[in-house]
Amino acid sequence: MRNTWIICLLTVGVGLSTQAQSFLGWQYNDRYFSVNVGSGKVGYSGDLSHGRAFQPGLASASMGVEARLLSRLSARFEARWFNISGSDSRAEDDFSLQRNLSFRSSNIEIELSGMYYFLNAYQGMYYKRKPIDPYVSLGVGLVFHNPKTDLDGTTYALRDFNTEGRNYGGSAFIVPVGLGAKLALNEFVNLIPELSYRLTFSDYLDDVSGTYGGPFDDPIATALSNRKDEVGVIDQAVYDRLVPGAQRGDEASRDSYYMITVKLEVYLPPDLFINKGAKHSKQKLYKKPSAFDKM
Repeated sequence: MRNTWIICLLTVGVGLSTQAQSFLGWQYNDRYFSVNVGSGKVGYSGDLSHGRAFQPGLASASMGVEARLLSRLSARFEARWFNISGSDSRAEDDFSLQRNLSFRSSNIEIELSGMYYFLNAYQGMYYKRKPIDPYVSLGVGLVFHNPKTDLDGTTYALRDFNTEGRNYGGSAFIVPVGLGAKLALNEFVNLIPELSYRLTFSDYLDDVSGTYGGPFDDPIATALSNRKDEVGVIDQAVYDRLVPGAQRGDEASRDSYYMITVKLEVYLPPDLFINKGAKHSKQKLYKKPSAFDKM
């Protein structure tokens, strides 16, 4: 009986060891790492967006690394710079035009996401992958933001002046969700169009959320918090209402942003420049049969 238990334990141990080596042995299973760079359009939704769909021009730049974990699942880390801005001058309602606030912000975002490839299961040879590989993604991350504006030719960081009488941090948690597809250009390169959306845990990406702060001892803080006098009286009732303690923004909904990005991805397996079948000499991987010879 004792020998039977020993044999069972050894069998289970060998099995677990084999599975661990199989999961962790990237080269053995021909799993891969890849790197990507990208750029694209950015849209922001908040108190000062006023229906503007996207920022002008290309407003983001990103780089990232991905590791395939299972046949349909991978993990991706990305870092991204992006711009957002907004202004009441584009509004159509009297309240916003009289309020006359604006901001711009250059932001840094980091995220860790899980990616699920719902159409094609990875078969262990990245260079023989399908030409189109769609995916969905879900993750967590941080965005570092610092809204600024101009007053009399000088740029000010709005967070420094507590325009609503509140202190808020320069970072916020985000939940990025995305939908994209990898389009194979050759054995080692993909083109990736991706649509993504960020749920944020902040309503201060634009420095507008709750009520007017003040009165302030600093005249600059007063001028940045309430800018109604710069445009004169557009609506007398609204003008009279915009005073310290009055509603300045909509704190019932948090700010968010979204992106349309195009990326280039390059696979970086451990044996990128070495033919696995070469025992005594190092051969370039480009001597392998093409991934697309049999497609």
